[in-house]
Amino acid sequence: MKREVHISGKPLYPLCVGNAAVISRKSDIIRTSSVVSIQEQDDDHVCFETENSIYRVSMRPKANAARAVFTSFLKMCA
Repeated sequence: MKREVHISGKPLYPLCVGNAAVISRKSDIIRTSSVVSIQEQDDDHVCFETENSIYRVSMRPKANAARAVFTSFLKMCA
């Protein structure tokens, strides 16, 4: 059974079966093993399987993270 990886981020390149996925997250970049199937893909998330894992990538910032960024921005404006 493959492990499931749930992360927030954004693929830097279009997903392609046979190639590694490269995902940008905050201050780091993840490179996966080769993609074997793309299960779901839309504007909010992508789900794909690699040789080693199943990835569920949320491409929208979580509400708390977005709120923290907005709060920081407001503090700088004050």
